[in-house]
Amino acid sequence: MCSEMLETMQRTTALAAYAQPELYQLFEEWLAAREDEVFHRIEQAGSQDPDALAEMLSLSSASVMVLLARLQNQGKIHLKAESIKAS
Repeated sequence: MCSEMLETMQRTTALAAYAQPELYQLFEEWLAAREDEVFHRIEQAGSQDPDALAEMLSLSSASVMVLLARLQNQGKIHLKAESIKAS
């Protein structure tokens, strides 16, 4: 998990050199649209599993977690953690 986060940060830093304001704006619009999709699915179902959301939206679980965190920071949802039962 930590290595994935580090790799993502390194890629982001590398891409930042090429980022133009209009591309940043397009990314923000795309991100807002994905947030809306996630929010509406949660509104419809009441609650959702992040992995199920990822599959429905053709996104990685990590991407869905970022979207969920952003929605929580905006006060639109409340995240809940549950322990995973060992089999």
